[in-house]
Amino acid sequence: MKIEFKKSDTQSSLDYVYINGVLAGELISDMVNKSYLFVPDEGDRILLSRVDYDEACKLLSSELTPFYSYRGAKAA
Repeated sequence: MKIEFKKSDTQSSLDYVYINGVLAGELISDMVNKSYLFVPDEGDRILLSRVDYDEACKLLSSELTPFYSYRGAKAA
């Protein structure tokens, strides 16, 4: 499973999260408070706080991998 974080061209506080090349949601950054909110296309939001950007991406990837692996297996 490949998870990618791509910066928005128009908003510096917005990243798009792609899983296996498909848009899975948005990661909204609050750099002042060092918090990040993942807003998926469907499902619950995930809030990460008091971490830097790289750590937020790593933590989010570890949370999303089992969930999307399960969803993919269930769909097949």
